[in-house]
Amino acid sequence: MNDPRPSGRPTHAPDRNRSAQHPSPSRRSRRRRRRQNRQFQRFLLIHQIVLILIAIAIGYFIGTHVKATHPDSTQPPETTAPVQEQLPSEPSDTTAPTILGVNKLSLFQGGTVAYRSGILVTDDTDPNPKLTVDSSQVDLSRPGTYPVVYTATDSAGNYTTAATTVTVSVAPESYVDEATIYAEADALLAKILTEGQTPEEQVNAVYDWIEGHCYYIADFDKTDYMQAAHLMMTTNRGDCFGFYAVSRVLFDRMGLPNLTVTRMPNEVRTTNHWWNMVSLDGGNTWYHFDATPHMLAEARTCLITDADLEAFNQEVPNYYYFDHSAFPKTPTA
Repeated sequence: MNDPRPSGRPTHAPDRNRSAQHPSPSRRSRRRRRRQNRQFQRFLLIHQIVLILIAIAIGYFIGTHVKATHPDSTQPPETTAPVQEQLPSEPSDTTAPTILGVNKLSLFQGGTVAYRSGILVTDDTDPNPKLTVDSSQVDLSRPGTYPVVYTATDSAGNYTTAATTVTVSVAPESYVDEATIYAEADALLAKILTEGQTPEEQVNAVYDWIEGHCYYIADFDKTDYMQAAHLMMTTNRGDCFGFYAVSRVLFDRMGLPNLTVTRMPNEVRTTNHWWNMVSLDGGNTWYHFDATPHMLAEARTCLITDADLEAFNQEVPNYYYFDHSAFPKTPTA
């Protein structure tokens, strides 16, 4: 029986699996080229990495060598911090305040004591040192002599004390209460002073009134300056204590700070003498004030300085002989 399929053709279907297992030469060639390309790319990558590492190593070596031999000029040179000179510290305050104007006090039973009146406290650094007064042992209702202690303390804790006494005496029948005396002083000032006067003009007006209306008598009672001022204002008579006393009361009512100064007995003059110091500017500047008539009639002892007192002493030896350290200094010019 004849075969119906054309002659020359295979009598069976091609084996595809065989074709896949045995690729053609052209396909093998392409695969080989692809492997070679991948190997070459890996070689180039490794070669580049090696070159980069070599460059980094060379750069590090060169940079280290240059930095060691030529320091970086862009960096500020290291400098040693200058040693600061140790300035001497300010010396601590070790100076205690000074208490000025402390005198023995005396009054009659029934009176009062202004312990701070006539007291001035100064300090070399503290403008406002604290002043305390211990009068706990004073009994103004019973005659006797009692201790009083002043203590001044500055801001650094330095302190000083000054002691004095208060003598309380039996009040006489003529005793006048303080309210009455202050009213007398206010009425007198209304006659003496005029509106618009400066403190200096007011003090001069007080001096002129006392000089023109009051007369000196000896043996005046010096127990209580308030009673002495009352007698001066009502009788216009008194000794140096009375002249001092009326000046003090008038200055107090005028609101002018004032101090009590007493002459110390000495080989030339064995008796005391009283006068005032007064400030026109609230306690900063002080002047002497003595309204008592004296031997040098031409001398006006109103608002005078320490130098003026010394000049007076040249004419009347030791007339103003007092403890300068216990009172503020006056202006020198």
